[in-house]
Amino acid sequence: MKTLRRFLALVFVLLIGALAASQVVKPSDWHDFESEDFYKTSAAQTDPGDTTLLQNLSFSQALGGELTDFTTLDLHVYPNFLPQIRRYAWYPYRRTDQLTISPTWSGDVAKVTLNGAPVSLSDPILVSAENIGQEVRLEAFTPDDERRASYVVLIMPHNFPPLKTRVNAADDVAPGIITGVQAAPNNPTYSRLKQVRML
Repeated sequence: MKTLRRFLALVFVLLIGALAASQVVKPSDWHDFESEDFYKTSAAQTDPGDTTLLQNLSFSQALGGELTDFTTLDLHVYPNFLPQIRRYAWYPYRRTDQLTISPTWSGDVAKVTLNGAPVSLSDPILVSAENIGQEVRLEAFTPDDERRASYVVLIMPHNFPPLKTRVNAADDVAPGIITGVQAAPNNPTYSRLKQVRML
C-alpha cells in the first residue's frame, strides 16, 4: 500500500513539474498565435452572423517546393463552403504552398476587414502555408453596421492529415473546440492548466 502511495505521489509531482516547466520553456514557433475565438463560447465560435452577406467562398492553391509542377493534387479545405458554417481549415501539402481565397460578397456589404484591417471587397486574399496555426478572419459589414458576418480559415500544418468528407448542412460538422495546439501564445504567463482544460 505504501508503495502505491509513493508511486502516485511521484506521478503527481512529475505532472506538476511538467506543467510548471511548460510555463518556462518556449513552445515551437507555430504556437505563436492566439485565436480570438479562444475566449468565445462554442456558440459564438460557430455563429457566422448574417449568412446572406457572403454568397461564396472559393479557394485555389499554388503548390511549392518539389510539388510546383503538380496540377492534379486536390485542394483540401474543410468543410466545403456553406454560409451557415463559420470556421474552415486549409491543409497544405508543403510549407511553401499558397492559398488564394476569393470571397463573393452580396451587394449589401459596404466594408470588409481581414484580421481587423480594411481590405477591398473584390480583391482575392493570398495566404502562405508558412503561417502554420494562424487564422485568416474575414468580417463583412453593412453600411449601418447593423448586419455583419464573420468567417475564419485556419492554416493547418502541412503534415496534418486532411479531412475530406463533404458536408451538406452545418449540422454535419461537429462543434469542435479551439485547442491549445492552435491557440497557445508564446507568452510566459500563459497557463498550460487552462490549455489542458480546453483539450
